[in-house]
Amino acid sequence: MPIGQRKKLFKETPASDPRTGLFQADPAKRPAPYKPTPDPPKSNTSISSTRDLNYFHSLVSGEYPLDSPFSSPPPYATNAPPSAQPQLQHRQQQQQQQQNQQLPGATLVLHLFRGTITHIHPISERLTLGPGQGSPYYHCRGVPSTTSPFEHNTLLLSRRHPLNLVGNEICAVEIRPNVVMHGSGMRDVGTIRRTTQGTGLKVAEEYSMTWMNKTGSPLDGCWNVWRNGNAVCHIFEENGYQGLDSDPPKGIIRIKPPNEVNSNTNKAPQIFQDPRAIPVDLAYLDFSSCQEPLFVSEDPRAHLIMDVVVSALFMMLTVSTRKANALYAFKEQFYQATGVDLGL
Repeated sequence: MPIGQRKKLFKETPASDPRTGLFQADPAKRPAPYKPTPDPPKSNTSISSTRDLNYFHSLVSGEYPLDSPFSSPPPYATNAPPSAQPQLQHRQQQQQQQQNQQLPGATLVLHLFRGTITHIHPISERLTLGPGQGSPYYHCRGVPSTTSPFEHNTLLLSRRHPLNLVGNEICAVEIRPNVVMHGSGMRDVGTIRRTTQGTGLKVAEEYSMTWMNKTGSPLDGCWNVWRNGNAVCHIFEENGYQGLDSDPPKGIIRIKPPNEVNSNTNKAPQIFQDPRAIPVDLAYLDFSSCQEPLFVSEDPRAHLIMDVVVSALFMMLTVSTRKANALYAFKEQFYQATGVDLGL
């Protein structure tokens, strides 16, 4: 190259618009402008438990003289005349308000961890709730059931004492085999059997869970927990939750208290409002706030029945994950047979 002549340099493509020479020659073939990947949501590290686990353990174990806020109505209310029903309802509301005022305020914050082996069938769920992966407070494991040889429909829930680190089985969850979750109507999902220690004797409490869809009821799309015909809590998903096998899991699961318009003391049909309109959460499970899903409960009423709330949550997570996997398998088979993509 002659001295004094400048060396020709290739013009570099701007970093904000990375395109090849072919795309620049033909504007019709140019790809869409590059959009950087959005930053993940920041971890919510500001929220934490306001009391130690020993406090919540003593509360749910019944060591404090507080009754469950969702207990069945007193027997004398069913035999009262219709004229006395308003006075009884007003008295029950006053007792409920006094009880809520006696309950101390506290916040329980735990993380959800999953240790399920998904490549061995039938799948046995392994779920834990605790402050850390190596220190579970609630532990759930799936075991074989006599109802179906193809599914582990029995979930055993254990709660570990925060001081002596000894776990005891407190709830047994039995899921109905082959639950159809895609049709309309009310589906019986399963039962929860809780063992409590009272006056030196073990007393078993039985709860049931149902799923409602396309019935015209305000409870459509909700997982409902019942005891003796009375609602205990309502669970629903939002923000795109699609099971635990989605990568990464997203969405939020909210657990709401019952909101009955009328009382069931006179054996009248129960009328509910939409649980999504209730501003208070018994608890919620957020998959996007931290690296590990965050379980938060600030309502004192939920702390008294935390065993039932966690059992219902684990049952809902197990069944909803099965539902999402079945729907994904159907879409994949339909695509392989017809070539039509239903939104994989």
